Amino acid sequence: MELKFELEHSYIPVEETRREASAGETFVALDEIYKRKVFVKATRISGNTPRERETALKFAQNEARAMLTIEGDTCFTPRVYETFYDKTNSTFYIVMQFITGKSLREWMNTKMMSPSMMLNWMSSLCDILTALERHQMQSKDIKPENILITQDKSLYLIDFGISITNPYREIGTGEYRAPETGMEQQKRVFREMGRGKVDIFAIGVMLYEFYCGEPPQYGQEYSRRAFGKESEWKTFVSPKEKNPDVPDAVNDIVIKCMKLRPEDRYANVAALKRALMDAKRGIKAMKNRR
Repeated sequence: MELKFELEHSYIPVEETRREASAGETFVALDEIYKRKVFVKATRISGNTPRERETALKFAQNEARAMLTIEGDTCFTPRVYETFYDKTNSTFYIVMQFITGKSLREWMNTKMMSPSMMLNWMSSLCDILTALERHQMQSKDIKPENILITQDKSLYLIDFGISITNPYREIGTGEYRAPETGMEQQKRVFREMGRGKVDIFAIGVMLYEFYCGEPPQYGQEYSRRAFGKESEWKTFVSPKEKNPDVPDAVNDIVIKCMKLRPEDRYANVAALKRALMDAKRGIKAMKNRR
C-alpha cells in the first residue's frame, strides 16, 4: 500500500533570525498547520562547482539523518519534523522540535548551579553521546552553548552541525577542542581509537570551567613541548590547584578526560558516566558523614 499526502506546511518566523558561526541561520517559527512553534535551521549551500555544492548539501542532509538515527535511542535531542531544500535560494532547512530552556552557558553564568546538578547533567550528556556511539557517530562540538537545560532540568544536545563532517577536518570549538584535532594526528586517532575521545576531552574542559569559573587555556593551564612525541602534557594545572574545594574524585576525572593522548582518556563515554556517578555518590556520602 502506498500513502501519499498533499498537505504542505508553511512556517512564519516569530523570533529574530540568529546567525550561527557554523550553522548558518536559526530561528523560531510558527507551523501554520498545527499551530505550534518549531525551530528552523537554515544552512546556505555554497560552492564554486556543482560537485562542491552537492557535497555541501550532503553534509547538511546528513545532520538531519544523524538526528533521526538516534531518535529511537534517546529522548533528549530535538525531533526532526521535516526537511526541504530550496533550490532557488540554495538553502537547506531542518524543521525540528522547539525546546524551551536555558543553555548550559547561561546556567554557568548565573552561578546557581550546584555540583550535583553539574554531575547529573554531564552524566545525561554521556547517555546521549553513548546513543551516538552506537551508530558510529559523535558530536565533535561539545560546549555549553550546544547544551540546553529545560524547565524540568532535563538536558538536551541541540547542535549536530559537525557530527557528520569529514573526520579529517578541523573540529571542535576554542577551549573545548581536543589536542589531537590537528590534521596528521587526527588521521591516526580516528583510525586507531575511534572518534568519541574528542567529546570526552570537552566534558573534562566543561567540568574544569564549572569548578574554576573559566575554561582552562592552552599555554597557561596546560601546554605541550615544542618538539618530540610526548605522552603527557609538559605542564598541567589541575582544577584542584586553582580551587581547593574541587573534590578529589572530580579532579581525577578532569585530569583523565583531558589527557594529552586520547588512548589515556576513558575508554568511552559510558566509562566516564560511571566515574561521574561514583564521584557524585562519594560527595554525597562525605556530606552525610559531616
